[in-house]
Amino acid sequence: MALETETPFPSTNPVVSRALSAFELLFGAFIVIGHNVFHIVSNEVIVLFVLGLASIWLRDGRWSAMGFKRPVSWRRIFLIALVTAGARILLGQFVIEPVTGFFWPPAVRASIGE
Repeated sequence: MALETETPFPSTNPVVSRALSAFELLFGAFIVIGHNVFHIVSNEVIVLFVLGLASIWLRDGRWSAMGFKRPVSWRRIFLIALVTAGARILLGQFVIEPVTGFFWPPAVRASIGE
Protein backbone atom coordinates (compact mmCIF):
# COMPACT_ATOMS: atom_id res chain seq x y z
CA MET A 1 0.00 0.00 0.00
CA ALA A 2 1.62 3.24 -1.14
CA LEU A 3 1.32 6.47 0.79
CA GLU A 4 -0.45 9.24 -1.07
CA THR A 5 2.07 12.06 -1.52
CA GLU A 6 0.55 13.62 -4.60
CA THR A 7 -0.08 17.35 -4.53
CA PRO A 8 -3.80 18.25 -4.45
CA PHE A 9 -5.59 19.66 -7.49
CA PRO A 10 -5.37 23.46 -7.11
CA SER A 11 -1.62 23.33 -6.46
CA THR A 12 -0.86 21.20 -9.53
CA ASN A 13 -2.48 23.66 -11.94
CA PRO A 14 -0.80 27.11 -11.67
CA VAL A 15 -3.63 28.97 -13.43
CA VAL A 16 -6.30 27.51 -11.17
CA SER A 17 -4.12 28.04 -8.11
CA ARG A 18 -3.54 31.71 -8.95
CA ALA A 19 -7.22 32.26 -9.73
CA LEU A 20 -8.15 30.69 -6.39
CA SER A 21 -5.61 32.90 -4.61
CA ALA A 22 -7.00 36.02 -6.31
CA PHE A 23 -10.54 35.02 -5.35
CA GLU A 24 -9.44 34.42 -1.73
CA LEU A 25 -7.76 37.83 -1.61
CA LEU A 26 -10.79 39.66 -3.00
CA PHE A 27 -13.23 37.72 -0.82
CA GLY A 28 -11.10 38.37 2.27
CA ALA A 29 -10.99 42.08 1.44
CA PHE A 30 -14.78 42.06 1.01
CA ILE A 31 -15.19 40.47 4.44
CA VAL A 32 -12.85 42.94 6.15
CA ILE A 33 -14.46 45.96 4.47
CA GLY A 34 -17.92 44.51 5.02
CA HIS A 35 -17.22 44.24 8.73
CA ASN A 36 -15.30 47.46 9.35
CA VAL A 37 -17.02 49.84 6.94
CA PHE A 38 -20.48 48.59 6.03
CA HIS A 39 -21.15 46.43 9.14
CA ILE A 40 -22.73 43.62 7.11
CA VAL A 41 -20.45 40.88 8.48
CA SER A 42 -20.82 40.18 12.19
CA ASN A 43 -17.32 38.93 13.05
CA GLU A 44 -14.55 38.95 10.48
CA VAL A 45 -12.04 36.95 12.51
CA ILE A 46 -14.15 33.80 12.74
CA VAL A 47 -15.17 33.97 9.08
CA LEU A 48 -11.59 34.53 7.89
CA PHE A 49 -10.30 31.75 10.15
CA VAL A 50 -12.78 29.22 8.77
CA LEU A 51 -12.08 30.30 5.18
CA GLY A 52 -8.34 30.04 5.82
CA LEU A 53 -8.72 26.50 7.12
CA ALA A 54 -10.86 25.62 4.09
CA SER A 55 -8.19 27.05 1.79
CA ILE A 56 -5.43 25.03 3.43
CA TRP A 57 -7.61 21.91 3.23
CA LEU A 58 -8.20 22.50 -0.51
CA ARG A 59 -4.52 23.02 -1.24
CA ASP A 60 -2.63 20.67 1.03
CA GLY A 61 -4.65 19.54 4.00
CA ARG A 62 -1.77 19.11 6.44
CA TRP A 63 -1.17 21.07 9.64
CA SER A 64 2.43 21.66 8.57
CA ALA A 65 1.15 23.71 5.62
CA MET A 66 -0.03 26.28 8.17
CA GLY A 67 3.24 26.24 10.07
CA PHE A 68 2.15 23.83 12.80
CA LYS A 69 5.10 21.50 13.17
CA ARG A 70 7.65 20.67 15.80
CA PRO A 71 10.44 23.22 15.95
CA VAL A 72 13.98 22.10 15.32
CA SER A 73 15.08 23.56 18.66
CA TRP A 74 12.82 24.48 21.59
CA ARG A 75 15.71 26.44 23.13
CA ARG A 76 15.92 28.61 20.01
CA ILE A 77 12.15 29.25 20.06
CA PHE A 78 12.31 30.21 23.75
CA LEU A 79 15.24 32.59 23.17
CA ILE A 80 13.52 34.24 20.19
CA ALA A 81 10.36 34.74 22.28
CA LEU A 82 12.36 36.16 25.21
CA VAL A 83 14.35 38.57 23.05
CA THR A 84 11.24 39.67 21.15
CA ALA A 85 9.28 40.30 24.36
CA GLY A 86 12.19 42.25 25.85
CA ALA A 87 12.63 44.33 22.69
CA ARG A 88 8.90 45.09 22.58
CA ILE A 89 8.89 46.24 26.21
CA LEU A 90 12.04 48.35 25.84
CA LEU A 91 10.98 49.93 22.54
CA GLY A 92 7.54 50.69 23.92
CA GLN A 93 8.89 52.29 27.07
CA PHE A 94 11.87 54.20 25.72
CA VAL A 95 11.01 54.91 22.07
CA ILE A 96 7.31 54.70 21.26
CA GLU A 97 5.91 56.39 24.37
CA PRO A 98 8.33 59.38 24.24
CA VAL A 99 7.76 59.87 20.49
CA THR A 100 3.98 59.70 20.77
CA GLY A 101 4.15 62.10 23.73
CA PHE A 102 5.12 64.84 21.26
CA PHE A 103 1.95 64.32 19.22
CA TRP A 104 -0.72 63.42 21.79
CA PRO A 105 -1.34 64.75 25.28
CA PRO A 106 -0.87 62.31 28.14
CA ALA A 107 -3.86 60.20 29.12
CA VAL A 108 -5.96 61.57 31.98
CA ARG A 109 -7.22 59.05 34.49
CA ALA A 110 -10.93 59.41 35.14
CA SER A 111 -11.87 59.70 38.78
CA ILE A 112 -15.06 58.22 40.15
CA GLY A 113 -17.38 60.41 42.19
CA GLU A 114 -16.39 63.86 41.00
